[in-house]
Parts: sequence; structure tokens; C-alpha cells
Amino acid sequence: MSRRESASRVAATCFALLTGCAHPRAAAPAPPIDNRIARIEAQNADQEKQLAEARTQVEQLDRAIAQARERAADAANRAAQAGAQAQAAAAQAQAARADAAELRENVRAFAPPPPAPRSPLPRPQDLPPGIKGYSDVYYATDRARISEGVFSNTASDDQKITYGRAIVSIPIQHKEGMEERPWSLFTVQLPEDPSKDMIIASRAVFEADSFFRQINAGIAASPRKEAFVFVHGFNVKFDEAILRVGQLEWDLHFQGPAILFSWPSNGSTGQYVTDFEMAEWATPHLRDFLLRLRRETGAQVVHLIAHSMGARLLSLALDRLKGQTTSQPAIFQQIVLAAPDISVPLFKQLVPALRSSSRQITIYSSQHDKALGLSSLIRGGAPRVGSTKASVLSGITGIDVIDATAVRASLLDHSYFAENPVILEDLREILIEQLTAAKRLMTLHKNGDVWIPIIH
Repeated sequence: MSRRESASRVAATCFALLTGCAHPRAAAPAPPIDNRIARIEAQNADQEKQLAEARTQVEQLDRAIAQARERAADAANRAAQAGAQAQAAAAQAQAARADAAELRENVRAFAPPPPAPRSPLPRPQDLPPGIKGYSDVYYATDRARISEGVFSNTASDDQKITYGRAIVSIPIQHKEGMEERPWSLFTVQLPEDPSKDMIIASRAVFEADSFFRQINAGIAASPRKEAFVFVHGFNVKFDEAILRVGQLEWDLHFQGPAILFSWPSNGSTGQYVTDFEMAEWATPHLRDFLLRLRRETGAQVVHLIAHSMGARLLSLALDRLKGQTTSQPAIFQQIVLAAPDISVPLFKQLVPALRSSSRQITIYSSQHDKALGLSSLIRGGAPRVGSTKASVLSGITGIDVIDATAVRASLLDHSYFAENPVILEDLREILIEQLTAAKRLMTLHKNGDVWIPIIH
């Protein structure tokens, strides 16, 4: 084949190829225009819905952020206020500390020195010749003060209680139940002799705080953490009451503080009515003293002993005290009423107060008590608890009644509770052993409903 033919074929082939490519393929038919618009609208609706939801979420977030900002602002305000209050409190505390420091300095600079510690009683080997020992007597009195530890027979003008301590010396020849004193007739008296007579060896007056501190020290040193309070009766002067308590403490072998409450008895047999009124006057003072004694001491046991008109005073004071001691139904241990000068109807009225104030009540009564016989006569014949038949009182529950008619003592048979060894022994079993009458078999026996002292 010639070159011309070959070129012609190649040209023909290329032409054919170019001719075939020039014819386009058949195109797919286009979708209808309505369907496309519907799809676009649907897409736009979805987008608008999503946009609305997104706007709602954004609004909710905005509100939450606004609320959080408000809470944060409130918390910041409260914190600021608390900080300011804390600063003010700190400033007040600092000022208070400064005031307290200044006050302490002033107290150190101007306060009197603390009271001297209680002087101990002499030891047995240090006793002067003729002295058996000493009895320590504390006292609280609403009598008018004359001098250091010396008091009159009249009431204090300010109605305040004076506190103090007296030391009673016991002579070597002392006998149980005796109150040895110099011979006297009316206003004439022989000089005191410490080897023969009980005398007041020393006297002191204390502020209330010092008094109760010393009472607490004496209570702490006693085996049973105990004390007793004695209230004297009609026709008793202050010094006489001190000597009586000193004798009682010594003869009873009592190891806790012995305390006298002395009210302004006139100390004269012709002043019965005056003493009766003074006992009424002293009632709130005794009530306040007993309440303070119970609140300000660590005593586990406090006994109350009252004689004659003092028993009426004590009973009235306890009746006024009962509303202030509801949390302590029995704030005293033993109540002993010796020869009580109280009418029977009044006593029965006061019994609930006595029972609620103590764990045990004992009454000593004697039909031979001449002093109470005179009292009954003065009071229009009204029988007195301390001189009526014991059987009349035996029906009162919660009270041990001791019929001491057979017990004799001094001229009037009125102070047998402190003068007769039989009754003193019975008192020891009441106060120290804390026995009821039914258990005091060494000192009492029963006759019907009445307890009778055993006289040896």
C-alpha cells in the first residue's frame, strides 16, 4: 500500500471518530418544577422550626443566666453584710476585752485584800490548861450589830443578815448536857473562868462570800459532807444561843459545820408577845438564808434543828420556801422540832411543807413542859405541839413523835433536848446515823402508837 492510501485511511478513521463524538447523548428528563419547590419549602420549614427551638433555648439560657447573676449578687450582698457584722462583732469583742482588762486592773488597784483564811482550832497538845477543847460555831443573824461579833436584842434596821464565826471553849470539867456558866443573879455575874465555864473565846464578822467559802471548806472536810442549822427559841440572847450551839456540837460529836440562825429575841421572860412578833418578822430572812445555804454550798446533808418558838419560825420559813425548790423535793435531810411552840391546827397546816422539804421529821414533846404550858395560857389555852399528848400527833403520817414526858431536865423541863443525855444520844442517832424511830432500838421503845425514850 502506498503512503497516499495509508494517509487516506488514517484521515478517514479520524474523521469517523470526530464525527461520532459530535453527536450528544440523550439527557435524563428534568424533574417537575412543583416537586422541587415543595422540597425547598419543606426544608425551609424545618430550618425555621429548628431556628425557633434554638431561639427558645437561647431565651431560657438568658433567663437562667440572669437569675444566676441575681442570686450571685444577693449572695455577695449577704456576704458583705456578714463581713461587716463580723468586723463589728470583732471590734466589740476587742473593746470588751479591753474593758475587762481595765476592770481587772482597777480591781487589783482598789479592791480590799481577800479575807484571811480560817484560823484552825488548836490541836489537843496545844490547848491551854483547863481547856478540854473548842467548838466552832458559825452564825447568821438579823439582830442589830453593836460591835465585832456582838449583837443586841433588837432587830437590825436594814433587815440584812450579818454573818460570822465564834469559837467556844469547853472546860476540862464539862459534862454531857451541861452548859457550864458562872454563877449569876439578875444582872450580877461572877467572872468567867475558862477552866470551869464555857466561854466565847473569839468572835469574827465576815462578808457573805467569805462566810460561805468557810462553810464550804468545813463541809468538804467532814466525812459525810454535812452541816446542821440551829434556830433558838423565845427568851434567848445572842451569846446564849452561841453557847448552846457550841455545847450541842461538842456533845453530839458532830463533824460538819454547826450554824446558828439567831433572830432578835428580846431575851426576857416578860417579852413573849414581842418575841412572837419578831419571829414573824424574821421568817423571810431565815427562808432566804436556808435557800442560799443550799444553793451555795457543796453539802450533801443539811439538818435543821429548832427549839420552842424557833420551831414555829422554821416551819413558817419552810412553808414560804416550798415554792422556790420544786426541782429539789427534799433539800434537807433531818428536821428536828424540839418542844415546838406551835398550835396544833397551824402545825397540821404546815406539815406538807415540812414533808416536802426533808426526808425525815422528828418531834420531841413533853406534857411536863412548863414553858409551853405558860405559852398555851398566853395564847388563850390553845395547846402547843411540844406539850400536847404525843398520841394526838402520832396520827400525822411521815413524822416520828417522841414522848419525852418522863425525861427531866432543868427547872422548866423545856430544854431537855440539849440537857438530857438520853435525848442527846437519840439525837446522835438521828443526825449522825440518820435512823428512823423504828430503827433506834438502843434509845427508844414503842408504847402503842407513841415512841418513848429508854431511861437507863
